[in-house]
Amino acid sequence: MFEARLKNGLVLKKLVDSVKDLCKEVNWDISSTGIHMQTMDSSHVCLLAFELEAAGFDAFECDVPVTLGINLDNLATILKCVDCNDVVTLTASDASDMMTIAVNDAVRGRSYQVDLKLMTIEADYLVLPDDAFSTIAVLASVDYARVVKDLASIGDAVRVSSSEGFLRFKTTGDIGTATIVIRHSDTADVQVTEPVDLLFSLKYMNSFAKGAALSSHVNLGLTNLTPVKVWYVIPGMGQVVFYLAPKMDDGDECGDGDGGGDA
Repeated sequence: MFEARLKNGLVLKKLVDSVKDLCKEVNWDISSTGIHMQTMDSSHVCLLAFELEAAGFDAFECDVPVTLGINLDNLATILKCVDCNDVVTLTASDASDMMTIAVNDAVRGRSYQVDLKLMTIEADYLVLPDDAFSTIAVLASVDYARVVKDLASIGDAVRVSSSEGFLRFKTTGDIGTATIVIRHSDTADVQVTEPVDLLFSLKYMNSFAKGAALSSHVNLGLTNLTPVKVWYVIPGMGQVVFYLAPKMDDGDECGDGDGGGDA
C-alpha cells in the first residue's frame, strides 16, 4: 500500500509541469525513502530525474517498493486546478492498476477525487553521469530563465563558456549574434576550476527553465565533453535534475569558441 499526503499540492503540480514536455510516460519508483524517477526524452538527448523525499511529505507510507507507470500529460490534467490551498493525497494499492489522486481545499470546502489509470512501461535503469564538474554556477532561477529565453529568440544553439569569475552564453542566428555574460556577484556564484566551452540546444536549455517554478535558484554543472547538469533544489522536498548532452561543434556556429574574455 502506498499513500502520500502533501499539504502544499502546488509543489507536485509544478514538478509535473516542469518535466511533462520532455517525457510523457514514466515510471515512478516508490519506496519508504520517497518517490524517484529517471528517464530519457524521446530523442535520447536529455536525461531527467527527480526525487521527492518521504520526509518532505506531511504523511508518507509505502509498505513494499512499488513502480507506478504514469502518463504525465494525464496527471498534469488532473492537477491543473490545484493551488497552494489544496492538500493532495496519492494512493495506490499493491495490486491495483489505478492511482487515486484526492484534492481537498479546506478553505473553500472543495474536494474531488480522480482514479488515474496506470501503465506498464518498459524502462532500463539509468546510471547518472559523474558530478565532478570543472565549472559550477548557482544563479537566480529567473535570471537563467531570462537568459535562455532571450537567446532562443535569436538562435537555436547556445555556446556556454567559462573563465575565472564569469559564465558566458552566446548564440548566433539569422539576425545576428547575442552574448550574455553573468559574473560572480552577490546574486550569482560562479566557481571555475577549469574553463569550459560547450554547445547546447537552446530548445532544451529553455525547457529546463520551467523548473524555476520550484526553486529560487538553479545550479549548473559543466565539464568539457560531458553533459551539462541543470538542477533545482525543492526546499524541504528533494530536487529535479536535467542532463543534456552537448551538440557536436561545427566550427563557429555560436562564436569563436574561446573560453574566456568579456563580451
